[in-house]
Amino acid sequence: MAPGLTALNLRPNAHPARRRGFSRTGRPGARALRSVPTGWAPTLAGGGANVGAESGVLDFGMVAQPSPPKVSFEEYIAIDAASDVKHEYIGGYVYAMAGGTPGHARIAMTIGGELRAQRVGRPCAVFSSDLRVRVLETGLATYPDVTVVCGKLEVDTADKNTATNPIVLVEVMSKSTEATDREHKYHDYRRIPSLRAYVLVSQEERIVILYTRGADGTWTLRDFQEGKVPLPAIDCSLSLDAVYADPLE
Repeated sequence: MAPGLTALNLRPNAHPARRRGFSRTGRPGARALRSVPTGWAPTLAGGGANVGAESGVLDFGMVAQPSPPKVSFEEYIAIDAASDVKHEYIGGYVYAMAGGTPGHARIAMTIGGELRAQRVGRPCAVFSSDLRVRVLETGLATYPDVTVVCGKLEVDTADKNTATNPIVLVEVMSKSTEATDREHKYHDYRRIPSLRAYVLVSQEERIVILYTRGADGTWTLRDFQEGKVPLPAIDCSLSLDAVYADPLE
């Protein structure tokens, strides 16, 4: 454990966002706790650590203290605004978001550029990962890699910088984020009434996964390895050749 970090007890069944390398903080000014094993969440404690071979729980030799308290959305906004890194708000807890790779950044920028070029002169805007999006039904607040909003931008009543009505969301996946993006974020995103398409783009292999909402509200899953990914809700498409082109290779 790095010097100066509070000792932890680690317990299983954490929120799946831990798979992305997030760090949880329960209050403004709390230290970000890094290098937590996949699938584990921290409970404050102290002392030296011992690993229980049967239970798989790290025991620091002291009785575990209560987990950090949940915070309100307004408190999360204050934490996020005061920090140099972005945070997600999940189930009342705040998670620091890990940085991306050059490949991730290139693919996300390419997708944003492709969509923007096709929407020139039309009442839609394409946003980068600097735009925070909130799912009002579940409370999730996060920063999708690419967000498309058409018509009028609707924002959260508690924060004018948080959008609530995306029509298309895009996440660029890595091996560590795939489970969260495919399962848990899809579970939340599909509860956004305005959303018509959720696009998952792998940076590890040439494949794009597309979830689309039909007129009857049902969602359909398709995957693409060649050709173009249709996005009829915004009258656009994504060429896989363009998405995966790397001018530096």
